[in-house]
Amino acid sequence: MNISHSKYRCIFSIKPAPSPKTEDPKEAVFKSLTNPIGSLPLHDLVKSGDKVLVIADDHTRPTPQQLVIPPLLDYLNKAGVPDRDYWQGLKPESLAAMAVRPGGIIIIYGRFLEGVSSINNELDSYGKLNKAQIDSIVREGIVTDGASAGALYQHCAVRERATIMCVSDGISKEQAESLGLIKIASIDEALEAALKIKEGDAEIGIIEEGGEVVPYLSIVPEEDA
Repeated sequence: MNISHSKYRCIFSIKPAPSPKTEDPKEAVFKSLTNPIGSLPLHDLVKSGDKVLVIADDHTRPTPQQLVIPPLLDYLNKAGVPDRDYWQGLKPESLAAMAVRPGGIIIIYGRFLEGVSSINNELDSYGKLNKAQIDSIVREGIVTDGASAGALYQHCAVRERATIMCVSDGISKEQAESLGLIKIASIDEALEAALKIKEGDAEIGIIEEGGEVVPYLSIVPEEDA
């Protein structure tokens, strides 16, 4: 914006100071969290097992969330706050269900280093229940946490739509069974098992970054029409 200073009685002109380009965004985020302004380091404010709510601004702000959020989560992981359990796998699992026909097979691959959930045990305890059974334990007050109830309904909806095979070093065979999943050692073995179930007549789709990608199908399967 150009204004003639000689025409108006302008006593100051302020603009943001130029910022140096950050060559390593991840390191810059780590440094800011370790040495914040007017606060203790984040690792001194959280402890193992804490629940942390991360709030990000929306698309109307220029914050590069794709550069900030991943290192923030890594930092919290190192501080003992988990985000890598099967609970986090419900989102990609549910999105995958949007791209599979009823009676199909979903192969979910993830490390899930924290197991099923380090905070909520309802999914591990009641993961095999059907909708009517979940209705019952919610109504009877056995499950009172809204997030846990929602996770159970979400997981149930996917299981009712498709068979779920799980490839993960963090989920044991017993845990997989408690969730109504089929534990498979590798992606190749899971594909072979799926093709055997479908007698070789199957089309395969791959969703990378499963928790961030929403499948959009231009043709609705006949079973869903």
